Amino acid sequence: MKRKRHAPRADEGGDAQPPHRDQSFPGASTGAGGEIRDEGATGRGARPKAGLTGFTVSKLWDSPIGKPEHMASPLQIMTEGPLGGAAFNNEFGRPNLAGYFREYELEAGGVQRGYHKPIMIAGGVGSIDARLTSKIEFPAGSLLIQLGGPGMRIGMGGGAASSLASGTNAAHLDFDSVQRGNPEIQRRAQEVITQCQAMGEANPILAIHDVGAGGLSNAFPELTHDAGRGARFDLRAVPLEESGLAPKEIWSNESQERYVMAIAPASLQLFEALCARERCPFAVVGVATEERQLVVDNAPLPLTPALSPEGRGSNSQGSSAALESPLSRWRERAGVRVMRPWTCPWTCCWASRPRCTAT
Repeated sequence: MKRKRHAPRADEGGDAQPPHRDQSFPGASTGAGGEIRDEGATGRGARPKAGLTGFTVSKLWDSPIGKPEHMASPLQIMTEGPLGGAAFNNEFGRPNLAGYFREYELEAGGVQRGYHKPIMIAGGVGSIDARLTSKIEFPAGSLLIQLGGPGMRIGMGGGAASSLASGTNAAHLDFDSVQRGNPEIQRRAQEVITQCQAMGEANPILAIHDVGAGGLSNAFPELTHDAGRGARFDLRAVPLEESGLAPKEIWSNESQERYVMAIAPASLQLFEALCARERCPFAVVGVATEERQLVVDNAPLPLTPALSPEGRGSNSQGSSAALESPLSRWRERAGVRVMRPWTCPWTCCWASRPRCTAT
């Protein structure tokens, strides 16, 4: 019986990967890493096999329009960017087999046209078990897990900042859109995914989503939305590298090498053993609920408006509710330390509110 089929997956970078204009090597590195996570999070888990990177920039020399001071030059991008993309692929353990380079700049009708805002395209090919191509609409009570690296104060506004026209954004927000790559921790996370998907239909992963633009504030809502569920989350369970992060920074930072997934409570012990064997950090951050509403500690959000652009300003405050017992039991057994209580009434990542003053 044929158990696996090749699943080619070439992901356009477009607005998703241009932060390498500020820091060419790490920007291209994390661009390649993000595409690897896209492949690994296909269906109920897949295996990345080989990658490619491409770069489109303006003139390498003698461009008449110059560049903002905080931006890398096209020559610097083409000197450091391909090395960054290849380095992450190699250190992760996936060959970077192909790519392209284009330089373009032209004056037409009195307008200087070109790729003043550079574009990186990352793509790749992977394989997946034919039985695992579709995610399961997991039931209420399923555990919602973050797998991979800790959260840091990086990538705040990254996806949004990289989508703005060149030169229209503040320099510090452009710099914030650059992440830091850690291919070793991503390999550990991928090994956990690989071991799970090797179990075939007994795979404990019911659904999986990569963490990219918007961080957990985007990944978890999409994961639960696709299953037709709501969820309760406890931000105090999210692993952090830095202290002093505000709730909105924990919820919305774009730290790399992270996946979110749903598993059954009965699979937690098996999943925990796989993570321990691969030395990969994970945390139970939430529990799926029947009601289609997201509750982050004591701040409830209707699920559908939270995912639609016109509804991102909606906000309501509710009473604090304890998370389901599986999450509480895991936290007690794992010795998760509560860093601080959170009573912030705002959902800062979606609501247009003044700066959060929670401590």
